[in-house]
Amino acid sequence: MLLTRPKAKKMTYTTPFYFLRHGEADWNQEKRCIGSLNRPLTDRGRVQAEAVRAKITALEIGVVFYSPLSRAADTARLATAGSQWPLIPEPDLMEAKLGVKEGAREDNPSDPFILNWINGDTFDGAETFNQFKRRVNQALSRCFEEAQDHSGLPLIVAHAGVHHAICAALDAPSIKGVPHCVPISHQPPTHDRDTWKVVLS
Repeated sequence: MLLTRPKAKKMTYTTPFYFLRHGEADWNQEKRCIGSLNRPLTDRGRVQAEAVRAKITALEIGVVFYSPLSRAADTARLATAGSQWPLIPEPDLMEAKLGVKEGAREDNPSDPFILNWINGDTFDGAETFNQFKRRVNQALSRCFEEAQDHSGLPLIVAHAGVHHAICAALDAPSIKGVPHCVPISHQPPTHDRDTWKVVLS
């Protein structure tokens, strides 16, 4: 019997923030699912993280929250080197735990497991999509509360799946094919726009 779980509640946060996906990791290059595993940045990924430094320095950042998985943590450190921004790890910004599917090819047309997982499938050792969304929702709440103690806007450095979960929590449009190391601006609803505006910076 398939049990349905409640959807993650819509966030009511109303302050702008930025999101940055980590630089390219080795299994990204191989189109293999990394999920909650630690995989290193490629040389290209490190260059991406260093190159984005000039762009985020021009933004009104006040504090940086990051996933503790090495590809995101290393990106956060490389991208903010020389800045005075506090760097705060947030464990629940980790990418989705996909159990036995971690390491599988993501481009196998005969096994679209990520789409199936989003639609409710479960795998050994994996969290459900709704559990993932709730986890990210809770992480966001903590980040946004902490950000109130800092001047400037929060920057979240994490993963593509986390970005999609954030947008689901905010009832906001998400970026298809979230690019590595490109800041994404999230602007809250206004009196003449009732949805979040999500754009590449």
